[in-house]
Amino acid sequence: DEMYKDIYKKLMTLQWLLRRYQMMNCKEHNIYENRNEGQGRVLALLKIQPEIATKDMAYLLGIKQQSLNELLKKLEKSGYVKRKPSKEDKRVMIVCLTEEGKKVKQKEEEYKEIFDCLTNEELEQFSSYIDRILSSLEEMVGNPLDQEAYDNSNDAWDVC
Repeated sequence: DEMYKDIYKKLMTLQWLLRRYQMMNCKEHNIYENRNEGQGRVLALLKIQPEIATKDMAYLLGIKQQSLNELLKKLEKSGYVKRKPSKEDKRVMIVCLTEEGKKVKQKEEEYKEIFDCLTNEELEQFSSYIDRILSSLEEMVGNPLDQEAYDNSNDAWDVC
């Protein structure tokens, strides 16, 4: 029982340290470089999918449409994205990456240095352990890409 508590405590510490590492890196670089935060996340998604409906984007990023619209407004003001009505349904807004947005550099190997302390074999083992833990958690709480599971998890937070 103590071993489980110890491992869980270490995972929480790891999560905290990774978050702190992200924040420190974000301060050192421009706000668009960080692929895991705000406007940087939106740009990273648009580099994968250059045109996407705002509703789909909000779902994939796991944020409310209102929050996404605030991020898009800032990115539009900077000239990195543009929004246009869908040809099929004028009520649907499509977000497009502009030429200026395509030029924004994002860090490719942001976290590589964190794992430099592990050999390739250790990285493979670590990755397989994480995959098993994630699978187990997904069975308990649902897949993060499953909209219904996401909606239900947000309802659970409302109760707390």
